[in-house]
Amino acid sequence: DDKQIYTASDDGSRKLWDAATGKLLEEGKSDSPLTTLIVCTKNNRVITGDWHGGLQIVEIDRAMLPRSIKAHNENITALALSED
Repeated sequence: DDKQIYTASDDGSRKLWDAATGKLLEEGKSDSPLTTLIVCTKNNRVITGDWHGGLQIVEIDRAMLPRSIKAHNENITALALSED
């Protein structure tokens, strides 16, 4: 739904905002600048890519605690989800 907005920044922060009020609801931090973000509503995850080729998978209902995967040697600039 469009009640919440997720953002990622080159300062390494991930933030969750209330779209109606603009209030910051949650915040998480990565060690690397974040370059892309995608929301997977099907399984309640936010996935970010960073400048150093890492992926962070965040379970939405687990207070922004990420699981990290080293995916590339260079920065990740785009993410897409597959239905299968």
